[in-house]
Amino acid sequence: MPSYEVMVLGHVSKDINITPEDTEHSIGGAVVYSSIAIYRQGARVLALTKLHPDDFPALEIFGRFGTPVLHRPSSRTTSIRNTYLTADREQRRCEALSMAAPFDETDLPDDTEASIYYLGGLIRGEFPEAFIEAMSKRGPLAVDVQ
Repeated sequence: MPSYEVMVLGHVSKDINITPEDTEHSIGGAVVYSSIAIYRQGARVLALTKLHPDDFPALEIFGRFGTPVLHRPSSRTTSIRNTYLTADREQRRCEALSMAAPFDETDLPDDTEASIYYLGGLIRGEFPEAFIEAMSKRGPLAVDVQ
């Protein structure tokens, strides 16, 4: 059975960042940034995310950094528009444009375990209460709510 130090769960987000100078499109989300950072520190990490099949090419960001990732299909991909109101990006308006399907226990691989389960959520509802309760029985949880 594959074993990881950390399994990071969360939605990949197609971000639209509007600044006074420009508009940038990027792939983001706690699952991206946290799993890559953990992997680069030398830990055995696995990212688990959900997104629409049309957006599967966005997963290349994990491969670019060598970070293992599993993905599950969803009817939508999470997308967030951040409108920065000042050049220093200290003031912004965030809008959830779409959200991938919430996680449930069937999204987890049966043959994989982790020492810590890191829930990196972006939008309310990504991790339903029943899912969080079930995850707490698998092992220690780290919860990063944005």
